[in-house]
Amino acid sequence: MNKQIILTVVLLLQICLVNSQTLPTYVPSNGLVGWWPFDGNANDESGNGNNGTVYGSTLSNDRFGSTNAAYTFDGIDDYISNLLNMNSTDSLTISLWYNSPIPNNISSTHFELWESSNTPNQIHLNFSFNPVPTGYMYTWITGIGQANDMMGTRSYNTWHHVVIVKAGGIETVYVDNVANFGIFTGSNITFQFDRFEIGREFTSSMLDSTYFNGSIDDIGMWNRVLDSTEINNLFNGQSTGIQNISSLDKINIYPNPATTTINIIKEDNFTNSVFTIYDVMGRIVLSGFLKSIHTEIAMNNLENGIYYITVNQQKAKLIKN
Repeated sequence: MNKQIILTVVLLLQICLVNSQTLPTYVPSNGLVGWWPFDGNANDESGNGNNGTVYGSTLSNDRFGSTNAAYTFDGIDDYISNLLNMNSTDSLTISLWYNSPIPNNISSTHFELWESSNTPNQIHLNFSFNPVPTGYMYTWITGIGQANDMMGTRSYNTWHHVVIVKAGGIETVYVDNVANFGIFTGSNITFQFDRFEIGREFTSSMLDSTYFNGSIDDIGMWNRVLDSTEINNLFNGQSTGIQNISSLDKINIYPNPATTTINIIKEDNFTNSVFTIYDVMGRIVLSGFLKSIHTEIAMNNLENGIYYITVNQQKAKLIKN
């Protein structure tokens, strides 16, 4: 009997360890309702079982170039549907990354939260492309109303990070780590959402549904308010496929953190190997060839922050101070 008890405890500990390893360190676990990294599927990796069902959406590259690590939606009829197991709350935070091309339709929806008990309560994030092509992004929260973000300076075909924070009757929206929507106030309504649609706005007739055209990744939902430090960590969080070290297999990179230059030393003959440096939104900021065993790369034209470098399909994190 004692052996059986010990074996059961060991198995439970192993299961807990496996579950904990699926959540990146930069994702807050306190109050977490769901975490959808889209790494090969639409499963909820929070351990709460809020797995998504995919309708037409296809796996694609994420902001770091990792394959099958985001979902792309065609803007016509693609979406992901989730049944939520969520406690009643008047505070909520939603985080996601999106990448959208120049629009060819008037409106599209990133996601919508709603209650199936015939209440009007909902939260959704939309684009309105009128006038095309600038348009604007907006949110809608029952009790607070619509909050607009004019998008004239926001670029298409690149990744952007959006965080929506509802603190009672107060809403704050962060885009690329900046709270540039302003702060909106209204009624403090308690929600108990049980449906989560990604890539469309649900309507009972389905004829008026609006669908998202582009890619979405790393969706997180919490039943509390995340603070600015937690939001900053989500914005700067690295892909789970990228090593948090400065020494790759047979390739050494130093100094890291760097100020003006980095040095790449290759143990093998990787002459003419391509290096690429990305920012946290997946944009290429620097690239070139490694032409010798020792290559020096100037970093002084890059802003301070976190970057990622790839060499021969290996990836590492860089910090520029």
